[in-house]
Amino acid sequence: MLSATLPLDLMMKLTKTILSNLQNHLLIKFIRIIQKRWYIYVIPIILVCLFTLANFCFPLPKEKLHLLPSTVVLDRNGEWLRAFTSTDDMWRFPVTSI
Repeated sequence: MLSATLPLDLMMKLTKTILSNLQNHLLIKFIRIIQKRWYIYVIPIILVCLFTLANFCFPLPKEKLHLLPSTVVLDRNGEWLRAFTSTDDMWRFPVTSI
């Protein structure tokens, strides 16, 4: 019984060492790539952080995001009779009227 488990134990140890060496090799290779091209990974992270900080410090004004639509005069059948520009002379039609 002991002789039958020895090759299995040996194979398990060999498999573990091969996998461990492969993992170490891949890890070393990954670290070398990062050391050579660190800016590829760092620059996007910095840009996202800067954008988040700028958005937190200088948010968009909500009154400019939710402007009133143009006035649309409809007849009793729902057909357009006339449309007027909004208060800042821009055409903004409500979504329900298009």
